[in-house]
Amino acid sequence: MMSSSNLCICRIPADWSFMNTVTQKLTRLKIFTAVSFILTAALGTACHFAFDFFGQSRLIAPFVPVNESTWEHLKLLFFPFLLLLVIGCFAGIAGGNAPISNRSLKKMFLSCYWEGAAFGELCGMAAVVVLFYGINGILGFNLDWVNIAIYFIAVLYDIFLFNFVCWNLVSILFSKASINICLPSSFNKQ
Repeated sequence: MMSSSNLCICRIPADWSFMNTVTQKLTRLKIFTAVSFILTAALGTACHFAFDFFGQSRLIAPFVPVNESTWEHLKLLFFPFLLLLVIGCFAGIAGGNAPISNRSLKKMFLSCYWEGAAFGELCGMAAVVVLFYGINGILGFNLDWVNIAIYFIAVLYDIFLFNFVCWNLVSILFSKASINICLPSSFNKQ
């Protein structure tokens, strides 16, 4: 005879009491996303000048641009947002330290969080390169205010995609969970 816990393939409780936790997580993610834009933009701007400020130290060179190349300026987007993602993970935004009793639910939130982060980071950095070379190719010359605008557009794009992927992965996984909960226990793969 199988216990009631074996009736659920995805190990999510059948009473749906976990939905309050899901709603709280997604609300925290929205707030984190809004704050992330401001902090990523501010940290990235500060990092632009950090190499000269710290006397061209080799210790910070891997994390901040050391010259004016486009490729070096990708660090302005990557490292500040990565720092905020790690802080968000330890603060419980992704489910890491959150009071979620269900282990599979914690793993799902962490997975959605980091997959969204990776997708957002890669697309944001691609946007910097494509916009910079595309606009400079069309104009034929380089304008500093356009380059600054490209950075802020890329930060917005990065964070928008992070949020979009996180929300959609969570909703897809929960739609699958609702189907899986209704399956008979004979389909349960142990």
